[in-house]
Amino acid sequence: MNIGTAEAAVAPDREKDEPKDGPLLLLSAKKPESPSTQQPSVAKADAQEADDFFLVDETDHVEANAYFEAAVEEEMWDSMATEYLTRLKTKSLRHEEVKRQLKKRYERMRQQGMENFRNNAPLYREATERISRECAS
Repeated sequence: MNIGTAEAAVAPDREKDEPKDGPLLLLSAKKPESPSTQQPSVAKADAQEADDFFLVDETDHVEANAYFEAAVEEEMWDSMATEYLTRLKTKSLRHEEVKRQLKKRYERMRQQGMENFRNNAPLYREATERISRECAS
């Protein structure tokens, strides 16, 4: 059976003067992907990931605050910043940027009276021990 006969059997109401390969070619043609449906550029994805870095859920903020407080007490900016990045599953911000953010936040909190946190020694000690255990594992 040739293409013309198969086409006539499937669609007998088509006109006989229609090109034999025309409709078959149209059915098999794939529409090219438009630029708007392609993946975003790497730079745009990195920028979005950097924005998402500061839009984490509440439990991540609580955990980050505990890590931050331990970093303040032990002055372990490098290791705590690395752990902070790992915990939040992002690598888009440079290590130095995270350290800078932690130090900046420490200064802001200290100015707002966060020294009182250290006065509450039992809770602070418990949080520090928990963080140390988690970092070790």
